[in-house]
Amino acid sequence: MTSLTNEDLTGEYKQKLESHLKSEDFFSVDKHPKATLVIKKVNSHNNNSYELTGDLTIKNITHTVDFGLIVYKDRVESKLTFGRSKYDIQFASGSFFENLGDNLILDEITLDITLQKI
Repeated sequence: MTSLTNEDLTGEYKQKLESHLKSEDFFSVDKHPKATLVIKKVNSHNNNSYELTGDLTIKNITHTVDFGLIVYKDRVESKLTFGRSKYDIQFASGSFFENLGDNLILDEITLDITLQKI
């Protein structure tokens, strides 16, 4: 979690967002510097497409996640989506607070993952 970065912003706002995401409001990186994903099951769909099930641990809270993975000649790609409220990430979450209006931040987080052979 200590390497968490935002690729959409630059400069001061990039730094502010990254600091906020690492703070107690979100991932509490000082207390929980690591998140883990332990793959429990892999099912093949065809030659290069797989469905995986694993245990995702964030802030010492573990839940099962399902996600797809595609293997290419030079890389592996996946999208992993999870609900942050399951991991006690409460800041501006409609799962914990009512009447947030424009201050609501959606609970769903999607990670775009690419592992590339170097």
